[in-house]
Amino acid sequence: RRPPAIEAPRPTPLFLDSAGGVAAAEMPKLLMPMALTQSWVGEPFTGYLHLANQSASPVSNVSLRVDIKIDGEASSTCILFNNQPCPVATLAPGDFTDATVDYALGVAGTYVLACYVSYVPAGATEAISFRRSYRFPAMQPFAVVHRASQLGAQLLVECVVENVTKADLYLASWQLDCVEGFEASPFGACGGDDGMHML
Repeated sequence: RRPPAIEAPRPTPLFLDSAGGVAAAEMPKLLMPMALTQSWVGEPFTGYLHLANQSASPVSNVSLRVDIKIDGEASSTCILFNNQPCPVATLAPGDFTDATVDYALGVAGTYVLACYVSYVPAGATEAISFRRSYRFPAMQPFAVVHRASQLGAQLLVECVVENVTKADLYLASWQLDCVEGFEASPFGACGGDDGMHML
């Protein structure tokens, strides 16, 4: 749900040129979200990408590749969209192509969404390429606080799980893992597999 898909009526789009400025250069422009609201681990990331030819001449062999990764972890790169094996043959002036990408945010961290565009201007033989990217954080939706008290030979550990989002969340299960040599059991009637809890 980050960012929402653009629905009619659409706001006036902001197109970026390959130098990062707002302009009306003779090339396709890539429309990307300027900012994201806060994202949470466990929810899907959905992005709507709109690639339009705002020039007065047609362009050919238009390709778009989109990938996402956790910042600093190249091995986490996942390709979300890639039409390079079968690019758009021609984009006439004012024409566009678009795509919607989805990705499940499985771990906390800073994510980088990168888009690579390549096309051949009218009358040219060499392709022109540019890249757009931006970062956004995925936060843990729960904050866990614990405190311990000594009761003779036993240790009583109290854990508080807090929903730090502004939406209702369902906690399906939880458990406490002990270090080797220790055993743990829930205190009282409520156990870790006691069903669904809304926070």
